[in-house]
Amino acid sequence: MVATQETTPNCQTGQAQRLERETVLHDLGYLRQAAALPHAHVICGEGGTFLHLGWTTVSTLAPIERFPLAAFAVARGTSFIDIRP
Repeated sequence: MVATQETTPNCQTGQAQRLERETVLHDLGYLRQAAALPHAHVICGEGGTFLHLGWTTVSTLAPIERFPLAAFAVARGTSFIDIRP
């Protein structure tokens, strides 16, 4: 089948929705781990924000205010260590 301008946006929308759903499910898994693991913690410093989950670390160069996953984890009770100057 040849892609036309009429079918391409729908295909892209479907792919974007699938990728967004996968990302949300991934993030929910991280939040479940943060709630279940007693030593899970979030560290925010000059180098960015890190969500430590035992064997797994999720990180970004952004501060916690721009990292919703870490902010949600802290809001749900995960330990937070702020070492920003």
